[in-house]
Amino acid sequence: MIAAFALSLLLLAAVRSEPPGFAEFQRHNREARAARESGDHAAYLRHVRKVQAFVPANASVRFALARANALNGQDEAAIAELATLARQGFAYKVLDEPAFTRMAGEEAFRRVAAELLANAAGGGRALDTLDLPDEMNGEAIAWSPASASFLLGGKGGVYSLGPDSSSPKRLLGKWDSQVLGIRPDPATGSFLTCVNDEKGRTSQVARHRLADGALLATYGLPASAAQCNDIALLPDGRFAVTDSSNGSVFILEQGRLGPLPLSRPIFFPNGIAVDPDASRLFVADADGIMVYDMATAKSWQLATEATSAAAIDGMIWHRGSLIGVQNQTVPARLLRIRPDAEARRASVEVLLADPAVGSSATVAATGDEAFVYSRPRDEGGKDRPKLIRVRL
Repeated sequence: MIAAFALSLLLLAAVRSEPPGFAEFQRHNREARAARESGDHAAYLRHVRKVQAFVPANASVRFALARANALNGQDEAAIAELATLARQGFAYKVLDEPAFTRMAGEEAFRRVAAELLANAAGGGRALDTLDLPDEMNGEAIAWSPASASFLLGGKGGVYSLGPDSSSPKRLLGKWDSQVLGIRPDPATGSFLTCVNDEKGRTSQVARHRLADGALLATYGLPASAAQCNDIALLPDGRFAVTDSSNGSVFILEQGRLGPLPLSRPIFFPNGIAVDPDASRLFVADADGIMVYDMATAKSWQLATEATSAAAIDGMIWHRGSLIGVQNQTVPARLLRIRPDAEARRASVEVLLADPAVGSSATVAATGDEAFVYSRPRDEGGKDRPKLIRVRL
């Protein structure tokens, strides 16, 4: 899943077919970036506040608001925002941020900076990390019970990789398309991929046979300039998919994808997962996690305790919990999110907080272990694909 919400408030390409609120969110996001680049501190603060009104739980936006307050001489407000980030377990490097240099002598600032720094040491570490071949530079991963292997996808193709990290097997050859999401369908002996072809300007879900990679069907996303990001397989054999560019979720109905109505606008939806026992769909976006009850067609925001679960990239359902990679924060984190019986509130556990997790990362799980498919940059600025193993 492509990183959709950077610290600098970078935008994805402008699109059409936005749900209500999305266009205004995009506009303020764009204006915030322009104001920061031009040095218009007052405008920067004004637009960041507007952005935060849409995504109040987003840690990256909260950090931007702290920076904007500092640039406008509002030290107390800036420190308050940083203190919230510290309480939530984040570790933003405020001492490296020029906007806060002027505040370095303030006791309250030094105290919160120390708290943020201390957070960088927590959160656990990976059991081990496997370096993958450069041709496997991608970000789609899923565990396939039928083949007892991981399915990994990117620009270089789709691969099968055994749990013992044996040599990968190519299922689909190289192409110009980009696979951002992948999901096996054991009932049909196939797997689904989110495929985006920049040259052909198409975005679709493709179904392939697991045995030999043969193309079985395609399902185009019904929106302009769509970005198919991730897929969730539903208990009845249908699937749902996120469209990050248009702030939409689509669901398969009678062989075609149609919009899924949610109770609030969603901003850069990314990871998506389903609890098959409760028939609930979970959608991660820039403000948190939306819950959609497939039996009642009602939806609501999942409230999380102690910390923010906004801006999750890859997300799966595993043994009664959501496992998700939150990689638009500092540090990037692997979270276990345990919803209560009604999926109204959830506790959050940090399984991993590690700089080895790159800006685009997804996760799969089998047994008692999770595997983060990541591509951190080396010292030369080149992405290096890795598989990071974490104990659950």
